[in-house]
Amino acid sequence: MSAPATTPRLRRRLASLVYESILLFGVAFIAAYLFLALTQSKYPIPSPMRHLFQSYMFAVIGIYFVWCWRHGGQTLPMKTWKMRVTDQAGSTVSLARAWWRYTMIWVTLLPALLLYSFGYKWGLAVLPLPLLWAVIDPGRQFLYDRLARTAIIAAT
Repeated sequence: MSAPATTPRLRRRLASLVYESILLFGVAFIAAYLFLALTQSKYPIPSPMRHLFQSYMFAVIGIYFVWCWRHGGQTLPMKTWKMRVTDQAGSTVSLARAWWRYTMIWVTLLPALLLYSFGYKWGLAVLPLPLLWAVIDPGRQFLYDRLARTAIIAAT
């Protein structure tokens, strides 16, 4: 019988998120460059094309995360910090669950982003709340993991 899965400490998960943001910058940069080159657009992108660009970036970043979560449950930073995403039973997340998790990440960040976009600079103070949820969550999971019925566990 195997030992029960443990949840990595919050500090370790936050460090992984910092590394993830650095890596994601490269993914987003290359994707944005390809979009601008293929559509022969220049920045700032005009309104109709801007919405297409935003949808494209949402999809590209989503594909990156979903593919990683479906193939081993780990992105490169998660491998480095020895953790992975699973469903609540400890199995690899399904395709639908991976997309739902990605969507829930954005949904939990949306209030802060909307507040900020409407001129409330203090809205950025709300940004870490989905992550700080892990402090009060019984399983020490982030809010989006709780909503998506996934978990971050220590990888062996």
